Amino acid sequence: LIGRAALGAAPGQTLAIDTTSVNFYQLCHAAITARPGRQTVISDTSNFPTDRYILEGLCKELGCNLVLIDDSDGHEYVTPEVLSQYLTDDVALVTLSVIQYRSGALHDIPRLTSLARDAGALFVWDASHAVGAIELNLDSNGVDLCVGCTYKYGNSGPGSPAWLYVSKRIQKELQIPIQGWFAQEAQFEMGPVFE
Repeated sequence: LIGRAALGAAPGQTLAIDTTSVNFYQLCHAAITARPGRQTVISDTSNFPTDRYILEGLCKELGCNLVLIDDSDGHEYVTPEVLSQYLTDDVALVTLSVIQYRSGALHDIPRLTSLARDAGALFVWDASHAVGAIELNLDSNGVDLCVGCTYKYGNSGPGSPAWLYVSKRIQKELQIPIQGWFAQEAQFEMGPVFE
């Protein structure tokens, strides 16, 4: 329902599950490890603090170099021209917020995603401050991966689940780090829970 109503996503790509932080960590981890040999992660100084903290810990865990584009000049906006200066064959992941939480700046989703993909990297978008406020059109914008919450412009209440989006185009490339219920292929037929 979230995918269809708010994300512009075809079936089989969206899960309403966990928290935004857990989903962000899992998708960023999966994106980095799906690009073996690449050691650079790119984000920006104006990104939501939680995302930056998670990236710092993840880069420490995986031995990656975190590069933060300085966009604290009041615009809080990463243009395609600026991002292209940072893209090399060592970049595994680029991640930005769709809408910056302080300034309200809206990033160019299709162009930035395409630039990262052309460089061989994956892009994780955080749409927490965008979902419910703008049309995201994740499928038609060519998005790889995206996370967001339901409690801001989704108008849900405390304890409401977050969501994650994984494009069908790249699902087979990824292995999420927490091997729980939704991360396993059925290896056997399940019997009755109670006998």
